[in-house]
Amino acid sequence: LFQYISGVMFVDGGSAWSDQLHLTTKNEFGATVTKDLLLGTGVGIRAYVLGMPARLDVAWSYNLDSWSQPKYYFSLGYDF
Repeated sequence: LFQYISGVMFVDGGSAWSDQLHLTTKNEFGATVTKDLLLGTGVGIRAYVLGMPARLDVAWSYNLDSWSQPKYYFSLGYDF
């Protein structure tokens, strides 16, 4: 049923803006948090299930002040 089980760890960061770039700002408590900058990290499991690649990931976003609740992603099939 399961073949070639492996694990992954990932870190991601990115930004998009139009005319001005503001990577950080202050929140209502005075802490520095991200504004135009998005950061995240996570872990995942990769396996072939019945001949198809399957991925299960758990990810958390980070805003320089706190971590988000976990987000779960499941996908089945090949990348395109």
